[in-house]
Amino acid sequence: MSRRPDGQRYVWKFAFGRADNYWEGVHFYTNAGQNEHFKKFIGGLTATDRMLFRFPPPGHPYYTKQTLAALEKQYPGWNARNEYEPADG
Repeated sequence: MSRRPDGQRYVWKFAFGRADNYWEGVHFYTNAGQNEHFKKFIGGLTATDRMLFRFPPPGHPYYTKQTLAALEKQYPGWNARNEYEPADG
């Protein structure tokens, strides 16, 4: 088997999560949120693209003023004002 130094390996797997908060669980964004590369990557995505990583959709009750402020701090580039409507007004 030949291995290239710039090669990539793709893996298909499943993980367990909560039924009431489907975005939380093993190996979801809540598990990788402190990785600097991941933080920059997520901060640069659109709200729709973040849903691919199990973030709740825009308008979800999870997005309050408090959680949106925390997400903007956690993920540089996250723009809550243009992408999300806080559930608490």
